[in-house]
Amino acid sequence: MSESARNLVAAILNDEHAINTLASACTNQSSTSNRIQYRTTDEEIFSLFQRGRQSATNAPGPFASMDRLPSQEPPSTAPIYNLRPFTRKGPRPKRFQAPLNCVRPVAQSFTKEVILLPDHTSAHVPRRAKKVWLFQNGLVKSALEFQNDWDSNRVMQEITAAFHPVVAGCR
Repeated sequence: MSESARNLVAAILNDEHAINTLASACTNQSSTSNRIQYRTTDEEIFSLFQRGRQSATNAPGPFASMDRLPSQEPPSTAPIYNLRPFTRKGPRPKRFQAPLNCVRPVAQSFTKEVILLPDHTSAHVPRRAKKVWLFQNGLVKSALEFQNDWDSNRVMQEITAAFHPVVAGCR
């Protein structure tokens, strides 16, 4: 052992306060002068969590001078805390309500990306390298414009016209 370690051990063994502190820590005996004694569980809960009832005798604030009436006794059971979340009663208001007299116009047309799949067995949406290959071979149209009032036949006519050289002769 080095000289400094020997000196440290000797200093600890010669210090009566350090020996008593270590002995009480090892035997789990704490001095009662360092701990606060609570008269009720309500006081202890309030000191730990700042919730629940605080006794009137040590309550800080404007009601500190009010003492408990002699006829009042502390409750015999623990206080009841409401731990349930607040729930609304009735319908929830909408965040963004349009004024009642405001009528929004409905868009008459919209655009969509249309991908012409290579065969009828394709079941997955092409991504990454497969989609690049489809772009390079002219099988993807980025923004085909459709009208809201078109039926399915009209939609198919527009898709066929957009992919005309590729789908020529197909059913």
